[in-house]
Amino acid sequence: MTHRSKIALFSIVGQAAVFFPLYRTVRQATDAGIPLEAQISLWAAFFLKLLGLSVAVMVVGTILLQALLQIRSKESVFTVTDERDRLIEAQAVRNFCYVFCFGFFFGMLLVVLGQPASLLFHVLAFSYLAAGIALYLSYIFHYERGY
Repeated sequence: MTHRSKIALFSIVGQAAVFFPLYRTVRQATDAGIPLEAQISLWAAFFLKLLGLSVAVMVVGTILLQALLQIRSKESVFTVTDERDRLIEAQAVRNFCYVFCFGFFFGMLLVVLGQPASLLFHVLAFSYLAAGIALYLSYIFHYERGY
């Protein structure tokens, strides 16, 4: 398994470790029967915390994992980023956007079909998680495939 694949695998685990505790707390708060305006405020705080903590966990985790891999293998973890790496990154980001856009439009469709507006936020939260997993699985797939 390549170094970049190991970092992507760690990122999937880190993203899930950040997502589920935050989601559980906001789910408990919104299940208490509070009005929609207050739920919107809770969901906004959830998404801001999710983005901030995700970035922080990924940066710190990537640095620690790179250091550990470099100590373990006694060689440089990353070489120069070339065209293949940029192509893999573009394909992974494309997959992220596809999954998140599908989730966004699915959530909007549910609201149009008469589902409660609060369901939109649940769909957006899980589409963000699924899109992040699709991003890192794309990295793993393309780096392990080798081209």
